Amino acid sequence: MKRLNRILSLALAAMMALTLLTGCGGGKVTERAMEKAYGDYLRGQIGKPDLKVTYDVSPAALEKIDEDLRANKAKWFNGSTGYLASNAAGEYFYNSSAAGVAMLKEALKDYSTSVSVQFYAAKMPESAGSAITQASYVLHCSRGGVRVYTNSSSDWTSVKVAVHRVQDGGDTYCYMIVIYEK
Repeated sequence: MKRLNRILSLALAAMMALTLLTGCGGGKVTERAMEKAYGDYLRGQIGKPDLKVTYDVSPAALEKIDEDLRANKAKWFNGSTGYLASNAAGEYFYNSSAAGVAMLKEALKDYSTSVSVQFYAAKMPESAGSAITQASYVLHCSRGGVRVYTNSSSDWTSVKVAVHRVQDGGDTYCYMIVIYEK
């Protein structure tokens, strides 16, 4: 009986450790989990289960974007909606001459020769759900996102995905960068 209790205790401990490592225990969803969820979504959308998805966007680029978010967060979003300010003339991310797009081009210039670079951002609600739910929320609040770079080719074979959260006071902001490459 003691032996059975020990085995059950070990199995329960292993299951709890696995739950903590995978983020399924109701804890905070990690940026990497969101990146992987979005990568899986892209694979399904285009019907390529073997699509190469990596998660290695330059930390220097993320730092520049973080700095701009902290300095200009009121310009990034439309009022209390949490939607990215990119849908009407004069908004921070409206078109290629807007201040926000210029900042993104500078921060992401290392990826300027990629097939396409897309940017998405949202102010996150307190209870955001699973990794795929959070990634979907960011995409939804971005209204199609900001096209930072676009080259004439539509032939891409791999994708880089970066998800980054910025805590500012009691608010959490999240942005995603998706880089389509040959």
